Amino acid sequence: MIRELVAQVDEAQHGFGAATHAAPTAAADEHVANELARARHELMQLVDEVRKRDVAIAQMRSAADQGAGELAAERAKTADLAREIARREATLQTASWRISELERLGADASTPDVDPDHAAICAERDALRRALTQEHEKVQRLERSAATVEDVAAMRARLVEREALVTQLSAELAARAGATP
Repeated sequence: MIRELVAQVDEAQHGFGAATHAAPTAAADEHVANELARARHELMQLVDEVRKRDVAIAQMRSAADQGAGELAAERAKTADLAREIARREATLQTASWRISELERLGADASTPDVDPDHAAICAERDALRRALTQEHEKVQRLERSAATVEDVAAMRARLVEREALVTQLSAELAARAGATP
């Protein structure tokens, strides 16, 4: 369209030049001037429209680039959460093995002259075992739902606390098992 308008403007100018060589009339001059003005006006409108579309295209590209960046960030966050869940599951499995070992040590150390501290430690071990089971269930729920990073951080803190308790109980039971003949 722009080329056609430029061609019309050129024709009008050429016709205007040819009309000046011929007998110029005021009506012909005014007609050519009107046609030239109309063609220029249409050309300016088309140029403005092209500029507007270029701006719109640039905005769309910018939005698409931004969306791609956000998508990549979300994918990275999802991968981090998946790694965190895998790490937590491994921690839970380790804690389960420790509990099993503590239970085995507790069963080995069960003699008729068991001191009251041993019974308290066994009760605490059982409570810890239930808490670890609950944590494992929470991790499974986390996998099923889209948990936030804050939830993962809170769960991590609870697991660290539970791990410290398991380690402490393991040491106490091992010490008690070594102390009992």
